[in-house]
Amino acid sequence: MLRLGRGKGGDALPIATKKEEARAGKDVATSGKRDIAVVGREGTQKTESQGSYRKRIDAADTQQEKDTIRYQRHCDQSAEKGKEPLERSQWDVSKNRAWANQERGTKQEKAVCNDLGVQNNNGSKSDDGKRRTPIEYKCSEPKTTTRPDFVTPKAWGDVKSVKSKDGVLHDADQLRAQRFGARHGSADGVRRDHVVVMTSSDADRVRPSRPLANNSTVLHRHEETGQWSRWDTDANRRQGGWADISTNRAREMTGANASLPRDQS
Repeated sequence: MLRLGRGKGGDALPIATKKEEARAGKDVATSGKRDIAVVGREGTQKTESQGSYRKRIDAADTQQEKDTIRYQRHCDQSAEKGKEPLERSQWDVSKNRAWANQERGTKQEKAVCNDLGVQNNNGSKSDDGKRRTPIEYKCSEPKTTTRPDFVTPKAWGDVKSVKSKDGVLHDADQLRAQRFGARHGSADGVRRDHVVVMTSSDADRVRPSRPLANNSTVLHRHEETGQWSRWDTDANRRQGGWADISTNRAREMTGANASLPRDQS
């Protein structure tokens, strides 16, 4: 059955018509650190890297201490950008909301990987039980470092938990960079497809943007029932729509029937 994505009130969700700019990407060597301006006690400027903040957070004994360092990082980053930082109470609300969304996303990542029978890229192990180095891609245009949620011999996959009210999942820099890395054989020289798995409580209220649907394979997993669907760009007079598929078919489309590649480090 083909279903057109629907918005509130039953209206068809608008199709994103923004053209995706042609972008070339390439591997670049980066340190993974960014200097942040910090105002010292005497008003002088010094720099503190993201890595330094990370070490301080990891070394803190209590959650309260960790959050205090995170809030300081927020203030320093805001000052660097010439913006007013949030009040601590506002920052706490924003942090708690972000953590709740992250926990929801992590739960859905686990459910998708379990259904497909694949390991999460962040914690995968080789046949002898050794932890693999996660596969990631550093792209110069769009300038970003991205890490897929799972990797199979056929595809790089990313799981996106989308609230039904959000509607459209756009082809963000992260997804474009992943697609480029997958298709150009980053890490092991094997060219792969790019798959995006959207999860929500109602497939009919979410959909991929046209650029995303035209350039990546898009699937959907219902976060409550576990029903899988694929996005058919030709359905509903080329407006697109969801077509139900079996879990086995989802495994075939993602290449999940084969084992993950071995550590390339």
